[in-house]
Amino acid sequence: MYELIGENNLENVRGQILKNRDITEDLLNVDENSVENYMNYDNIIEGCELLMQHINLGNTSLVIADSDVDGLTSASLLVNYLYREFPTANIIMKHHEGKQHGLSDDIIIRNDVNLVIVPDAGSNDKKQIKELYDKGIEVLIIDHHELEGEYPQYGVLINNQTSSKVENKSLSGVGVVYKFLTAFAETYFLDYPTEYLDLVAVGNIADAMDARSKETRYYMKEGLKNISNPFLKALLKEKRIGESKDVNMLDIGWSVAPMINGCIRSGTILEKQKLYTAMIDDECCEDVAKMCKNAKSRQDSAVKRNMAKIEQMLDIQENDKVIIVSSCGATKSKTGLIAGKLCSKYKLPVFLYSSDGDYCSGSARGLGNIDLKEDLNKSGLGNGVGHSLAFGYSFKKEDMQKVKDYFNELYKDIDFGNDVYKVDFEINAFELYQDFVDEIAEMEGEWGNGIEAPMIAIKDVPLELTKDNIKGNINVIWDIYGVTCIKRFASNVWKDEYIGSDMTVDIVAKCNIDEYRGNGCLEVVEIIPIN
Repeated sequence: MYELIGENNLENVRGQILKNRDITEDLLNVDENSVENYMNYDNIIEGCELLMQHINLGNTSLVIADSDVDGLTSASLLVNYLYREFPTANIIMKHHEGKQHGLSDDIIIRNDVNLVIVPDAGSNDKKQIKELYDKGIEVLIIDHHELEGEYPQYGVLINNQTSSKVENKSLSGVGVVYKFLTAFAETYFLDYPTEYLDLVAVGNIADAMDARSKETRYYMKEGLKNISNPFLKALLKEKRIGESKDVNMLDIGWSVAPMINGCIRSGTILEKQKLYTAMIDDECCEDVAKMCKNAKSRQDSAVKRNMAKIEQMLDIQENDKVIIVSSCGATKSKTGLIAGKLCSKYKLPVFLYSSDGDYCSGSARGLGNIDLKEDLNKSGLGNGVGHSLAFGYSFKKEDMQKVKDYFNELYKDIDFGNDVYKVDFEINAFELYQDFVDEIAEMEGEWGNGIEAPMIAIKDVPLELTKDNIKGNINVIWDIYGVTCIKRFASNVWKDEYIGSDMTVDIVAKCNIDEYRGNGCLEVVEIIPIN
């Protein structure tokens, strides 16, 4: 089913789309005036002085890359920039073997390291920071995650969440690193890090930062205008993105970032090493891009197998408002992905857990307008760390039913399973024309997290599908009165229902630029049979 968001104003397509999202042309045309002053960040000059002190002394600095795209781009930005400005500096980068974060125990810090820099993590690693301090090793944290508990007593913390003057809280780790390096450049009369804005864009998009934030949006759009990092270019080439249209936020979020994450989550130690090296080394980028694509494919297969096991255990009752289920041995690196898929499929918040002694811990995923993490923390039954709808958590095994009862009561009046699509326009199939689709498709680059891409409902569509329409195993292409229409099916079950049936249906679709033809096409979201 579907419903109109606002007026069905076909005379002012662009204006109606903006009105429906409560955004203005000013947001779509952000410029450098949207950039916040880095001096709003607590400790940023102190951090600059600390880094320069160690560079001047010829000390060894260790950059720890966190286990996601934001972490990878954050570390790469630091290392690439510092080596550009100080070619003889002694800077090394390490990454986690698994899905660990920050100063976790898997990172072995050599005795000759004088400074540890942790981008996109570390704010809550107070114990580890103190241990390093006691060894005479200084720590610089450049992060965007919320601080849990008291402010760290040792080390230097630069964090947009803890800095009261900072307005933009929707800036990922790589964004905060960019602010830091801008301050560093101005303090010591160095070249600005602008050539690395592509890394800033990718990290922010992958971390689902708010595209309504003017500063964040500016970094995203500016970075995508000129993608210069050889490895990012190789990933785009591997996915055939950017051949006939500009690269946009959705391309990164749906295609490029998942390939990188696929390698981080499912790659071997050697593959991960190649991935992290590729971000700071021009060699073998195309080979590593193919490697990431293959790792993503292996990950998808493993997740599918894990999902099948978990779904056999599901026992969802009519009044359940949350799913709490065992991960069935799924590796830690995949639990977030699996929880997200369960959440999307069953339209309920999900706590996917593994047991360790008296505690259950794992990955949680939410949906809608709730703050699942905050609601868990308020319960007094568990603790969540991370983002509001995607975080790690723990609670006592004996409290599992209490946690479920708590959420069932808290969310009893919320309908998570509402599958009504919000559409911007409704049009009959015979009224459909290419210019209308093109006008919407040309706005494709504007949509990102927090600003949904437009959808349209098309009534009385002749399906008329034959086996000749099949592209690959499950993709179907046909024309609606001259407009190209594409439907990607999740399985082959549809064949018996649609092929050769001559059905008339309603469809809900998005308007995208066809990568191969260069004009607008319809990407079908849902087929609605007419009773």
